[in-house]
Amino acid sequence: MKSTLKPTEGIALVTALIFMAVLLTVLTAYLTMSTTEARTSKASSNSVEGFYAAEGGLNLRAEQVRARFKGYRRPEGVSPSSAGGAVPCTPGNMGSGDMACITYVIGGRNVTTYTQALNGGVPSIGVVEPGDTYTGMNYQQYEYAVKSVATNASGEREANLEMKFQSRLVPLFQFAAFYNKDLEMHPGPGMTLGGRVHTNADLYMNAGETLDVTGKTTAVGDIYRSGKDGRGCAGTVRFSTITMPCYAGGGSGIKLPSSELTRFNGNVLSGQNLLTVPPMSSLAPDPTGDNDSELWSQADVRVVAKKVGVGFLFTVVKADGTLDVTPTAALNACTPLNPPVSLSTDFWDAREAKSLTMIEVNQVSMMDCIQNTGAFTNANGNVLKADDVSGGGMAWHFSFDDGNSNTNALVATAATITNYGVKIRNAARLGPTSTAVNLTGLTITTNQQLYTQGDYNTITKKPAGLVADAISILSNNVTTNIPKAAPSKGPDASETTVNAAFLSGIDDTTASGGYNGGLQNYPRFHENWGKVLVKYRGSFVSLGNSIHVKGKQSSSRYNPPLRDWNFDTDFNDANKLPPLTPRFVYLRQLLFARNW
Repeated sequence: MKSTLKPTEGIALVTALIFMAVLLTVLTAYLTMSTTEARTSKASSNSVEGFYAAEGGLNLRAEQVRARFKGYRRPEGVSPSSAGGAVPCTPGNMGSGDMACITYVIGGRNVTTYTQALNGGVPSIGVVEPGDTYTGMNYQQYEYAVKSVATNASGEREANLEMKFQSRLVPLFQFAAFYNKDLEMHPGPGMTLGGRVHTNADLYMNAGETLDVTGKTTAVGDIYRSGKDGRGCAGTVRFSTITMPCYAGGGSGIKLPSSELTRFNGNVLSGQNLLTVPPMSSLAPDPTGDNDSELWSQADVRVVAKKVGVGFLFTVVKADGTLDVTPTAALNACTPLNPPVSLSTDFWDAREAKSLTMIEVNQVSMMDCIQNTGAFTNANGNVLKADDVSGGGMAWHFSFDDGNSNTNALVATAATITNYGVKIRNAARLGPTSTAVNLTGLTITTNQQLYTQGDYNTITKKPAGLVADAISILSNNVTTNIPKAAPSKGPDASETTVNAAFLSGIDDTTASGGYNGGLQNYPRFHENWGKVLVKYRGSFVSLGNSIHVKGKQSSSRYNPPLRDWNFDTDFNDANKLPPLTPRFVYLRQLLFARNW
C-alpha cells in the first residue's frame, strides 16, 4: 500500500524523537549530577563534622596533660607503639597511664586519641622569649604530641589529626605578688612594691599616702583606681614612676578604660589569659594521693600532732599516712630541754579573737635532730641531711589529726574554721647549729595558720618558702606569746626582717565594708608597730580563700608598720628558688596538622 505521509511529516517525527532523546539525556545527566553533588556535599559535611570531632579529642587530651601539671605532677605511662608497622590503639597495643588510648564519643563519632612524650620525656630549661607577656621568667618545659582519629558509625575514618604542644611550668615565686582572686592594694603609710604583679581576677589600686609598683602588672579581669570595699580614688599610685591618676568620671566600682592604661607603655595590662595554678587544698595532708599534693607527697618530713585522749602526740608519718616509727622516736627523744617541736595552748590571736593550740617549731633544734640522728629520710628514701639537694632542699609539712574531718577539709565551709596554728622560731639562720653544714634550702608547709617569730632567714640567706592557710609576722620583741590582756593595739613591736617566699590564703572583701586588708596586710600583724620597720624580701602568692581562718580585718588589733617590701631578685635564678615552689601552667601549640 502506498504511504499517505508527506515527507515533511516524517522529518518532524524524527526530529521530535531526537529532541526527546536529547532531553532525556540532559535530564539523566542532571539527575546524576544532582545525586553526585548531594553525595559530595554529604561527604564534605561528614568530613567537616569528623574534623571538628577529632579536634575536640585533641583538646580533651591536651587539657588532661595540663591538669596533671596543675596538680604538681606530669603525665606518666607508655604510649601505644607504631614501630615496625604496629597500629596504635588496637588490641594489645593500647598504651598505659596518661598516654594510653582513650575513645570519646563526640558528635556521634568515635574519636580515638593517645598522647606521646617527645624528647624522651626530658624537660628543657629556658627563659620566656621577648614579646611574650611573661618575658624574662624562667620555665621548665615538656613537649607532647596528641593523635586523634574520628570514625563514623560505619567505621569509616573521617579525620586524622595531630597536635604538638609544649607544657610550660613557670614558678610562681618569680612574681612579687600573684593572686588567684581579686588583688587589692591600699596601704596607709607609703609603700613600694618591686617586681611583677599578676591577678587571675580584678586589680584594685589605692593608697593612703603613696603606692609605687615597679614591675610589669597584669590582670585577667579589670583594673580599678578605687577600693573594692566602696572607697573612692585616694592617694598617689605610680607604676615605674608614671602616675595612675583619679581619672575624670572615675570612682568606686568604675573600671579604668583601656585608654587610661596606654600611658604605661604596655607595663600595665588588663584582660590577660587566665593562668592555671594549684588549689588551696594542695596544702592539706594527702595520704590517699587523690589530691595530687606534691607539698605533702614530696615533703621530706611530715609531722602530725595526733590527738590522744585530751592531749596530742607528735608523730612522723609516711606519704601514705602510716606511722614512720624510727623518725617518730627520734623526734620525741631529741634535746628534751629544747625540743624540736612542742605544744602550747595560750597563744592569743587578736584578729581571730581566740586562743590557739600551737605546734611550736624550734627551727635549729629540728635541724639538729634531723642532721645528727640519721633517722629521717628524704622523698627518695635516702638519709636526710641539711645539705640535701633533692627537690631543691628540705621540705617540712606540719598538720593536726584530731579525728574531725573538718580539720583537714579541702573546701572551706563554716565548719572548717579551726583553732590550730604552727609557729616557727629560732630561724634567723636556717640550718643546724653547726655552721659547717650548708643548708640547700627550706620550705615549711601547713594547712593551718603559720607564724614567724623574730627575724627569719637573715643570716647567710637561703632559698626559703613559707606555705600556710594564713601567715602572721611576730616581731623580735615577742619572746613567748601575745597575751589576751595586751593593750588595745597589742604590745610594742621592734624592727624585724623576713626573707622568704609566702604562699597563703586570703579573705574576701565585701561591698558593705568588710575589707580583707589588701596586699599590705597579706602577712597579718598583732602588735603596735607604729613607725617600726618590717623589712621583707620574697614573693606574695595567694591561691584563693583561706580554708581554716576567717577572721575579719576590721577586728584586728594592731598598728601598721613601715613596710620596706620588695621582690627577692634571687628568685629570678631557677637554682635559688625554694624547694617545691608552686607553678602556673600554660600550653604553647607548636603544630596542628591533618594527616591523610
